[in-house]
Amino acid sequence: MKILLDRYPATVTPGSIAGVPVTVVTPRPGIRVKPYVLINIHGGAYEYDCCSLSESIPLASVMQAEVVAVLYRLAPEHPYPAGIDDVIAVYRELLKNHSPSEIAIYGTSSGAVMTGEVAMKRKTLGLPEPAALGIFSGFGDFSQIGDSQAFFTGAGLGRLAANLVPHQYARLVLERHQSVSPCDAAFRRQAGAHRLRSAQSCILGSSRVARVG
Repeated sequence: MKILLDRYPATVTPGSIAGVPVTVVTPRPGIRVKPYVLINIHGGAYEYDCCSLSESIPLASVMQAEVVAVLYRLAPEHPYPAGIDDVIAVYRELLKNHSPSEIAIYGTSSGAVMTGEVAMKRKTLGLPEPAALGIFSGFGDFSQIGDSQAFFTGAGLGRLAANLVPHQYARLVLERHQSVSPCDAAFRRQAGAHRLRSAQSCILGSSRVARVG
């Protein structure tokens, strides 16, 4: 973390929101914080926190905004939808002090998938949509795998992507719930969404979450 903070000065504060553990990252003292807040859903294969700080500190520093990294409950002890419920609880609480137009939700890898799931759960609950979604290097369909997984992991074409993610999180995926595979739900009425993928990555053949806008 020291290397990150040397390059991207920021203040990192552990805490909780709506009973959910979070890490709140704000720009360094003396910098005027912009009124919006970013909700980070970290990656880590649903089972561990591999990057909440590295996903939050640079954005807070560069964008001069508050970032709330949600330390959601993890599989296998807490399978789907526990983590989704935690993010929704934080979003509800932030809506008490922020308008939806001041909130964006983003995640990478498994956090990217969860961002899509949160968007669908938000719609089901009738909560206002955030200003933006950031879905970075994640997939949108658990029934498919990408080229890299197919050719370099021995999984073979046609194997369920659910076999390649933690079973304790993904077992409900096999039932094809709408809020589990985000591509099964229409994003056309969602707020502006930005999706980033890398060439020949695990999401190359499984990114049907592209139905945006």
